[in-house]
Amino acid sequence: MVVLATILDFVVNNILLLVWDSIWFWRILSFLAILVLILNKDNLFNNKEIIIHDKEIYQKSKQIMSDEKLQDILIEIGCEYLENCHYDILNKYKIYFKPQDNKYLSKNLNTASNNVLSSLDNLLKFLSLHYYDRENNDRLIFFEPHKKDRGKHMDELKDIQCV
Repeated sequence: MVVLATILDFVVNNILLLVWDSIWFWRILSFLAILVLILNKDNLFNNKEIIIHDKEIYQKSKQIMSDEKLQDILIEIGCEYLENCHYDILNKYKIYFKPQDNKYLSKNLNTASNNVLSSLDNLLKFLSLHYYDRENNDRLIFFEPHKKDRGKHMDELKDIQCV
């Protein structure tokens, strides 16, 4: 234990104090700090522009489809029907993000957005394969050929308005 205390005392009093008082230590440290700032200037100084751009993209996309609207659409799909206009909203939301100008600049938001758009694309493919328009009543119905009484519960949902 005494040996460890002696070694620690030697390191602190001799080596660290010599390094701390050395002008070369501070020159090298300053040079490395300036180099890091130069290499990361884009990440450090363009943050406000990225935030403003991403906020505008989010607000525009929210005008197409809000979180509440998405929740309502998913509930409809769970009830095995979907308003035609809601299908169009999902499609417009997907198309909105196709141009490069409408992509998020933040890497985390862009990755999350791409995951959502991939899932949305899969949902739209599923809807186009498994839903059909019944008698042009602006409503898509889930197609299950093994159910003979298909659509009886839909009479209760006729008063729902598509906004």
